[in-house]
Amino acid sequence: FVHTNSGGQTMSLSTENQETKNFTVREFCDWANIGRTKFYEELADGRLKTALVGRKRLISYQQRLDWLKAVGLTD
Repeated sequence: FVHTNSGGQTMSLSTENQETKNFTVREFCDWANIGRTKFYEELADGRLKTALVGRKRLISYQQRLDWLKAVGLTD
């Protein structure tokens, strides 16, 4: 899956590495071209799901796909 966001950046979920890698908040924000405030708004609104490992918040490949669907960027 490849999508170009409103800022013109390409968001790709097609590589094998991306399918197995859990993103940190920073990596997700960089990938989605959103700030931390928007990230936590998405989380609070229920459009984004994450996992906590200790104090670290991680976003899986499936959670990224689900978020793209929730915000209407893919079917």
